[in-house]
Amino acid sequence: MGLYMEGLIVRLIGLKINNLKNVVNGEIKFFSYSDAYSNAEVGECDVNGVYGQNGSGKTAVINSIEIMQYLMRGEIIPYEIFGEILNDDIGTELSYEFLIVNGKNKFKVIYTFELNTDKNDENKPDSKKHIYIRKESINYKTKRIGWVDGKEYTFDNSVDINNEIPDYNNKEIIKSKDLLFENDNKLSNV
Repeated sequence: MGLYMEGLIVRLIGLKINNLKNVVNGEIKFFSYSDAYSNAEVGECDVNGVYGQNGSGKTAVINSIEIMQYLMRGEIIPYEIFGEILNDDIGTELSYEFLIVNGKNKFKVIYTFELNTDKNDENKPDSKKHIYIRKESINYKTKRIGWVDGKEYTFDNSVDINNEIPDYNNKEIIKSKDLLFENDNKLSNV
């Protein structure tokens, strides 16, 4: 599972799923993980299929990869497809670990986010309900002799459940959103 563009290699090497569908807490490290983690080497693609018993989380893995694709393309995660498989009571958290190789530069990037919906709002029909990112963080490490910590950025997009969920497609909201840099490298919306 990788993306190749003119010398740039982006490979998914790990995945964590918390509270998605029937998976309470699951983690996958793909076969190439040890090479990617210790040597920052990318071998051949190593996933040919997903198998397991009924209810073991196969579909949850595929759903989590689909959700990541929506976010990476900058698209809205469709409520009609994913709304009912998210756990709003305690939140659904997904975390993706990537190895990025660009020539001699090698990075390990972890992108984590928590999803919630407004599915419990009985005043809204399903066609008006949304999935939104409540919290997200991204951190990276650079490969030198070992892995050197880079930075971590955290965004908290918490929404007051008594208010409407903002329309994040509204260009005025996006233009007016300011970010506050705090001492511990966290970013917060103001």
